Amino acid sequence: MRFNLTTLRLFVTAVQEGSIMAAAARHNIAPSAVSRRLSDMEHQLGAPVLYRSRGGVSPTPAGEALCRHALNLLRLADRMEAELSEFGAGARGHVRVAANTSCVTQFLPEELAAFLADNPDINIDLREGISSAIVQDVADGHADIGLFSEAVDTGALETFPYRTDHLMVLMPVGHPLDHGGDLSFADVLGYPVIGLQTGSSLHTRVREAAEEAGADLDCRLQVTSFDALRGMVEAGLGIGFLPQGAVAPYLNDRLAAHGLTDPWAHRRLLLGVREAAALPAVAQKLVLHLTDRAQEATARTG
Repeated sequence: MRFNLTTLRLFVTAVQEGSIMAAAARHNIAPSAVSRRLSDMEHQLGAPVLYRSRGGVSPTPAGEALCRHALNLLRLADRMEAELSEFGAGARGHVRVAANTSCVTQFLPEELAAFLADNPDINIDLREGISSAIVQDVADGHADIGLFSEAVDTGALETFPYRTDHLMVLMPVGHPLDHGGDLSFADVLGYPVIGLQTGSSLHTRVREAAEEAGADLDCRLQVTSFDALRGMVEAGLGIGFLPQGAVAPYLNDRLAAHGLTDPWAHRRLLLGVREAAALPAVAQKLVLHLTDRAQEATARTG
């Protein structure tokens, strides 16, 4: 069963206005032509979609169902038209990226700046979130590209190696752990911890490490951002765990950090898509840019 988009627009307008005359006026078409199109649609459907009376029109039960689906279809068509119109205006499209805080803080500013410098007509919609939610967003089609920790279940996504980050222990300067060298996780157990929000892959991994060591993590506070965690640690409320790239630029005379020596503290970050071959060309271009930069970084660090 096929419906003409123009006829669907006429039908939706007639329902919204309660009048075929009003629908005809809004779309600048003769009322008799509107009535004929709607009658033809009813014939094709095999059921009436409008109650007609002297006072106007209203949808039948079949018409209510049709109107609901027609609205969704018309919104999709409008979105498609708007995106394609960008090509005629000189833009080549946009890419929706969802990334965890580690990626947003450490790697994406420089990488996206380089990409946009070479591709000024591509727009990037970047959203920050936790890794598990990012995987779901990509799977559901709400994001074209996801950047997240390998610690979460990636489901059916197609994934590529992206980066590796190294976790560090943050503490106030002068803390008993602040003695100049790297630390093992066993060294820090027993001290109050400032954690990230529940659902964060980083916080989940720290909790798992404590459980594997047979210890309880003394999580005094949980915050939603790296900035907040650094601030709480600097104020002396506990120690914290963050990637090196989110720590090094912020060290000062009140905030110290030491590397974690445990193997799990070296976390792999992944780039995920639903299907690389099915991505729009602009999204494929960004995937290639990000994975190339990742390979270059790996080569530099050996």
